[in-house]
Amino acid sequence: ATVSVLNCGGLAGGKTMDCPKCGAAGLRGKFCPQCGYKLPQAGAPARSSASSAQQLQTRGTMNPPARTLAGLQQPVATKRGQQIRQAMDDLDEEVFGTADPTPVRTDQLRANQNAAFSNPTGPYCKPVYEYQDIGQGYTTGPSNEQGDVYDASDRNILCLDVLGDECVVGGTDHGLRVYDLKRKREAKNLYTKKFGHTDWVTSCAYLADGRILSGAQDSKLCLWQKAGVRCTDLLGHTASISQVTAHGDVAISASYDRTLRIWSCGPRGGDCVATLSGHKKPVMEFLWAHSTLVSGDRAGAVRAWDPETATCVGVLSAEGDRDRGQCSALGWYLGDEQQCVMAGDQTGRVRAWDLRIGPKAVKEAMLHPGGAVTGIKSTRDYIVTCGADKKIHVVDPASSTPLQTIGTHKDFIYSMETIGDKVVSGDGQGWLLVHDTHTATCHYGLGANKAAVRCIKALPDRLVVSGDDGSAVSFDM
Repeated sequence: ATVSVLNCGGLAGGKTMDCPKCGAAGLRGKFCPQCGYKLPQAGAPARSSASSAQQLQTRGTMNPPARTLAGLQQPVATKRGQQIRQAMDDLDEEVFGTADPTPVRTDQLRANQNAAFSNPTGPYCKPVYEYQDIGQGYTTGPSNEQGDVYDASDRNILCLDVLGDECVVGGTDHGLRVYDLKRKREAKNLYTKKFGHTDWVTSCAYLADGRILSGAQDSKLCLWQKAGVRCTDLLGHTASISQVTAHGDVAISASYDRTLRIWSCGPRGGDCVATLSGHKKPVMEFLWAHSTLVSGDRAGAVRAWDPETATCVGVLSAEGDRDRGQCSALGWYLGDEQQCVMAGDQTGRVRAWDLRIGPKAVKEAMLHPGGAVTGIKSTRDYIVTCGADKKIHVVDPASSTPLQTIGTHKDFIYSMETIGDKVVSGDGQGWLLVHDTHTATCHYGLGANKAAVRCIKALPDRLVVSGDDGSAVSFDM
């Protein structure tokens, strides 16, 4: 079988160019499809040496990047597309083999969920977001609209996490940088010849004691010591890491090798204590809420797991179910009467499951027709979704009906967070907008990036964002 690699970020017209790094010829767009190198753009302004304040004045005013969410692959329906998909399936089997799936024990699902929501304790139980009072800056704007700018890289930033007054970012330059947000300076650069990653850093997370766990396309996890620039390599995955998260000294990772792994990260390093297998396609993301994991893969399959017993407790959506395409977003809602997990796909649909009842979806709604669902979050009263159709919906949890529709963004929405009754969203033009979920009022907008805003971390007194121009910005709220 022949597999063609398409440059989905290419422009419809214009001259082609050669990659200065690997020599690939006849390229269009922003990135080389062979090595990922950021290509020079015709007419693009040179990187300015002006002050941070001067740079921020131009943020959010540039044209939309050519590589947008419109390039997300839609479900394959043509005969030729089905042949290509079958060839990719065969290639996956050849590369990764067929792992023994984790046993499915649906009889535990209801009991596990009742116990988890009523008494969320234990090392494998991660409390979900606690609703807190937030700073006045979320309504009136930050004290400094320009923010504190940290020029981390000349390449894209793909991941971000914050712990206290410290922030870590990682991206396509293979490294991570740690910043002291209180002293407003770089604390350390987590990249050396001996320690670190050899490919794009795709995800990072703080452990409770201040250590950092990072995952990359080199298929390994790095557990970084709190002091110095040394790490322990956590090996086991055999393909790119798609996501890592941590709670206490327990961490969970997902990979393109179609598995999730649970790690015990003690003071002396990390050990894999369980491998969760059953997905037939790369696991794109997962959600860890209370004592339940929910994971989604590239074929649209969604599974629920009990991390303590390393058991699959429900197949919520099977591979190829109605040909929904990739699972593009996961979220949860925990109310007085409604308790559910949700998944969005590339057709724009959002489904919800009440895991106390069973693995069958209780609600389904087409919220973002014509584009992928790119985010699902919740507030105390509502479910909030966003998509490639440039819209944000504030949804009633009981009826799945949009109560408010926000159409302020002029480009694809790449990232979104909720805090209090506010929703913070970033788009492909670099704009960061803050809306009230009750009234759909846009409080203000910030030029937070010169390209796409990919990462948002919203805290009660601080808002930290990063994206494709290689910078991170911290706003005092």
